[in-house]
Amino acid sequence: LHGEEWKKVRTIFTPALTTTRLRTIMAKVKTISGRMTSRLMDAAAKKKPVDFFELSNNTQLDITTALNYSVDIDSENEKDHPFMKCLDAIFIGTGGWRVVMLFLMPKLYKALLPDYPKKSSTDVFKAFVSHLIEDRRSKNKEEDDFLQVFMNAEYTRENGVEKKSENAEAKKMSLDEITAQGITFFVAGVEGVSLVSTATTYYLALNPDCQDRVIAEIDKALEKGELTYDSLQEMQYLDACVKEATRLCTPDSLSLRVCTEETTVAGIHFKPGMCIDIPLAAMHVDPEYFPEPDKFNPDRFM
Repeated sequence: LHGEEWKKVRTIFTPALTTTRLRTIMAKVKTISGRMTSRLMDAAAKKKPVDFFELSNNTQLDITTALNYSVDIDSENEKDHPFMKCLDAIFIGTGGWRVVMLFLMPKLYKALLPDYPKKSSTDVFKAFVSHLIEDRRSKNKEEDDFLQVFMNAEYTRENGVEKKSENAEAKKMSLDEITAQGITFFVAGVEGVSLVSTATTYYLALNPDCQDRVIAEIDKALEKGELTYDSLQEMQYLDACVKEATRLCTPDSLSLRVCTEETTVAGIHFKPGMCIDIPLAAMHVDPEYFPEPDKFNPDRFM
């Protein structure tokens, strides 16, 4: 998305990420994360090896599904779930050079028009989203998820009464737009998060002193009671460990931006429409910014 289209979606979605809303979704995250914890404890008791990335990936897939659509799945054990088949239709057997071209050479991608993702696959996902929307509207039912945020985009509430907002048509999202945002959440919010989770676990295993410090911090934060959004904010060293692991194992090697205003930065002249590739992975191991870049040192983020 670019320009006004990007601004519209961002304006609609930003309220979904307020502190108040993040507090409310913690219950869903805790329930699903609890399943992951149980599986790790069971494997440890039986002294069985665990493919941590696969376990983390399945957990994050379940979390993303719950937060997007309020659909409760256990992807570890429910491979035949209808929603899993929707996701398989989108992600299985696709990718490769098409993904590289889509993100690194968008103009060439549009010129060649490769069928990615396949229309037949996206139609399956679109039908699933359409069914959820129609079901909620027919039953006058609301859920606490991101789909509901997009469905409610054209409305505001005044004194508990739902009213169409000004410029409602401009704010309204089409079924195609809602479907596309859902697919984007899975593309951006599953594998990348799983990689960071796996990398953090890996580096903590290699650095037991850091691991002990994280455990002590978590124990202290939970002295007041169960895990909440607020107690999570107290785990600053854990946050630093996640950031350091992300630096060493950057999920996205490049950050792509499009210039919207003519400007000059560090002697380089940029014109509107120019694509700018920011080499994140290279910057993260540059000793100018991170001394001893190969060392796992969470304190650099404290």
